[in-house]
Amino acid sequence: MQARNGEPAVYDAPPAPLETAPELAYDRYGASLFSPTAALASPKKIVDAVAGAARAEGVELRTDAPVTDLTPTDEGVELAVDGETERTDIVINAAGAWADAVAGLAGESLPVTPDRRRLSVLDASISPEAPLAVDVDTGAYVLPRADGRLYAGGKFRPEPDRVSPDDPAAFTTEFDSAYGNRLRTNGGRLTDLVADATVVESWTGLYAMTDSRVPIIDRRRNIAHVTGFSGHGIMQAPGAAMVVARLLDPDQTVARPLAALSRDRPVTTPDIQF
Repeated sequence: MQARNGEPAVYDAPPAPLETAPELAYDRYGASLFSPTAALASPKKIVDAVAGAARAEGVELRTDAPVTDLTPTDEGVELAVDGETERTDIVINAAGAWADAVAGLAGESLPVTPDRRRLSVLDASISPEAPLAVDVDTGAYVLPRADGRLYAGGKFRPEPDRVSPDDPAAFTTEFDSAYGNRLRTNGGRLTDLVADATVVESWTGLYAMTDSRVPIIDRRRNIAHVTGFSGHGIMQAPGAAMVVARLLDPDQTVARPLAALSRDRPVTTPDIQF
């Protein structure tokens, strides 16, 4: 898939060790796939940069302003924000794990479910130049933090870990010893750094999941729903924004491929997920 889209991808069987990541257990695997032009990015830095650019263009950003009602009309959308009624031409619902609840305010529903995931920082070091490494059998992954500390995570279970976005357990920082044991067992296949490490910090968050792991970008009346990125949102956000712009521009003809992003599309084979 990478090659078909013009991205370099190197497949080696057996794996070819990387100079930037000698700690990986190459001898435990039959093959490897490496993307030499891939890079690591900071979601927070990206969001801060986009927010700053938006403010510079005169965009008003309001946080901690709960929307409690959406009423689509022929002219736009009426919404209740902080107990006050406002009117807007378009509403874009990019609320992630809360997207279905937001759609419900307008009498709609989205086939998106929250799935809890955990990420941990270990008391181990790895080169900041090391790549994200994923064991596609178990879903375990490791990647470097900017300061050289080791991030590690993974799901390690076939069924969803569903929890309400309003449940405090959805965003806990309490250490889960059972998960820590699964992390060391499964992540230890990738590198002994994980097997022998202690968890220094750990937290959970929610993926907004679709059955096929493909996002939903769909407009009904004057509400555009942009959700279900299944953990890939920060990576796919620039492309998703371009699609949304096409959806909202009255001079654009909606291209046929957008049907593949509709909430009513047929369920396809799930993408790789970890």
